[in-house]
Amino acid sequence: MDIFIGSGNGHKIAATREASQELFPETALNVRGIPVDSGGNEQRLGHENTLNAALHRLAELKKVMETTRSRYDVLLAFQNGIFSLREGDQTHWFDLAWVVAEDAEGNQSFAHSTGIEFDASDVEKARKKGFETTTVGSIIAERTQGDPTDPHFPLTNEVLSRSSILREALKAAIGQLLTKSEPLRRFRDSNS
Repeated sequence: MDIFIGSGNGHKIAATREASQELFPETALNVRGIPVDSGGNEQRLGHENTLNAALHRLAELKKVMETTRSRYDVLLAFQNGIFSLREGDQTHWFDLAWVVAEDAEGNQSFAHSTGIEFDASDVEKARKKGFETTTVGSIIAERTQGDPTDPHFPLTNEVLSRSSILREALKAAIGQLLTKSEPLRRFRDSNS
């Protein structure tokens, strides 16, 4: 099974390998990440903006696949973003990822990950530096001495990594895609 991801990010590639091995344990897997542009700011803000960035990544990945005439079974695009929620007089910020999965027939499914709360002061620091080039994760990494691409790990006291969070969202997206995709069901059925 050939699975391509619209990113070169190691967390996304690891999550895809792990989820795919779990969903298709007896299938030979070729999982590859291809860096593509998300078409906007480094830090995404809001569900619509974040989902549109994931769809942009998917469109860019499809262009690469067409140009290289590469065969695929599944294309994936991930995009993290931050979202605010008001509770009384306080604003809480959460980071979550939107995942888009598409099979070779054009069937698509969407899912989002569990949200992890980001401190409002970290969000404000990133905003002041400019969301065009600065993520809240990079601000958190300065404070925690952690990985700027995985602020989730220190924020959950090392309970959840970004890869583990993405893996569950990806399983939800592919699980939904299986209901629409006969070719993918054949891969899954061959594992039974």
